Amino acid sequence: MSIYSAVQHTEGRPNGVSDLEEANDVTVISAQLSSDELVSNEDITTTHSIIEAGRHESEQKEKEKTEVKYNNANGQLVVSFNIWNILKKGAINLVLPFINGIMLGFGEIFAHEVGFKYGFVGARVQPPRRQVEYASEAVKRGMSAVGVKGASCVVLGCEKRTTLKLQDPRITPSKICKVDGHVMLTFAGLNADARILVDKARVEAQSHRLNLEDPVSIEYLTKYVAGVQQKYTQSGGVRPFGIATMIAGFDVNDTTPRLYQTEPSGVYNAWRAHAIGRSAKTVKEFLEKNYEENQTDEQTIKLAVKSLLEVVQTGAKNIEISVLRPHGKIEELPVEEIQKYVEEIEAEKQAEAEKKKPSSRD
Repeated sequence: MSIYSAVQHTEGRPNGVSDLEEANDVTVISAQLSSDELVSNEDITTTHSIIEAGRHESEQKEKEKTEVKYNNANGQLVVSFNIWNILKKGAINLVLPFINGIMLGFGEIFAHEVGFKYGFVGARVQPPRRQVEYASEAVKRGMSAVGVKGASCVVLGCEKRTTLKLQDPRITPSKICKVDGHVMLTFAGLNADARILVDKARVEAQSHRLNLEDPVSIEYLTKYVAGVQQKYTQSGGVRPFGIATMIAGFDVNDTTPRLYQTEPSGVYNAWRAHAIGRSAKTVKEFLEKNYEENQTDEQTIKLAVKSLLEVVQTGAKNIEISVLRPHGKIEELPVEEIQKYVEEIEAEKQAEAEKKKPSSRD
């Protein structure tokens, strides 16, 4: 076999120039030749050149494959020239933040970045997700409402807006709503939200009556309303109800008055007397000072009207009063009767003021 044929034989091998590359010695190459074949110095030099060219080409191919490794001060650092790996890593880096943005709520992120005050996803109550706080603020700015329990009645009272001259008062919604024959509800906050929540409560009360053939209990209905309010604090694409409610009534075959209150967060409590809406703190302080156990119906109504007059300056025309008694007896007081209580309260205030004045001395 000649030198030229040996070189051609090794060019197709992936790892280099085989025997000739390993030997790299003229004597070894010469030994592979037949005895009658003469090799000149020029042939040997040409052979070495071909071998070096093949070795250089093999090294270049090795570098272009996938990776080039080199050492730095901290150890091995691998630099990848694989275009597919680069594109794959770049795509992952671009897609992952987008997916995270969708999971957190695109609307919330947009609102937070742009600086909007309100987002439209109220899944969790934490900055910037302060939807429940905003709902509570709506309650604080709503019209005042009070509830007072007596010995044999529950009184719900609320402040109402002045009816406009051209407004039909017959179809103007009241802020004291009848949920069932023995349950009443009043609220403070957004009227539109209250309408939806009251409708849900009415449907649940009728469903309970149809399925169980028994009127719904006051506590059960309160839990249902609070559950709906809480559900709307953790569902995507909705916001909490911007109202607080007071639910009052008597259970069937029971003469114990019931009074409950729910908040936008879904929390509910039982009360003997309570107030919600604007200036609720002032009204609650008044109730704490003047409330007594086992009051008569007249005393309970009078206390409710008197507490509302702490924040209502326009008198009876802006006050609503409903009285609930056992066995589904519900009475809505007319303006004329409320006016009598207002006049009586004003007379008592004047008498107290006269007593406090120092007596004149001649």
